[in-house]
Amino acid sequence: MVAAHAQRLVVAVTIPTRRMVAEDIDFVLKSWRESYRMSHMAGPIPMSMYRDVYDAVLRQLLQRPDVEVHIAHARGQQPPDDIFGWICVEYDAWTRSKVVEHGQWVDKDVPLEQPVVHYVYVKQAFRDQGVARALLAAAGVDPERHWTHTFSTALVAKMRQRHLDGSPRRNWAGAFDPRLARFPKKQIPKHEPTEE
Repeated sequence: MVAAHAQRLVVAVTIPTRRMVAEDIDFVLKSWRESYRMSHMAGPIPMSMYRDVYDAVLRQLLQRPDVEVHIAHARGQQPPDDIFGWICVEYDAWTRSKVVEHGQWVDKDVPLEQPVVHYVYVKQAFRDQGVARALLAAAGVDPERHWTHTFSTALVAKMRQRHLDGSPRRNWAGAFDPRLARFPKKQIPKHEPTEE
């Protein structure tokens, strides 16, 4: 088991990564939108509106100043034909959390220890080969420490369940918080508004 873990780490280290370039944007948008389309978390958006709605959502997210997309790629090929997968992260992220100040619980904006992972996409043919780990490493995310993600899919749910079931194959330290994608930095409300 230790040898298999070490082998995965070596594979992840040998996969080259680069920052997204203009030629990648169409692939990133399409793969994100289409791989998320059937997610139980995609919301009640009618399929006739889904493409337009999520294209707008994703483009706005990608334009944030601290958002970066890292690409795992094949050596010697030109973008976007070289893509194995990609990760979209946001640096210098904050969340609203309850903290104790002067003996009282208060809502406060607190910085996150690691970048927020908005989405990870790996082409089917390259899954379970260390691509996602290489992308996490390139983005500066240590999956063994607490990290936050803003989009959830059935694959994410399966990974979380493997950890909860005690599988030694995957450690799951991720927390789901879509508010970090929905609200500008340091503008997450204290709670959801209630009807009066």
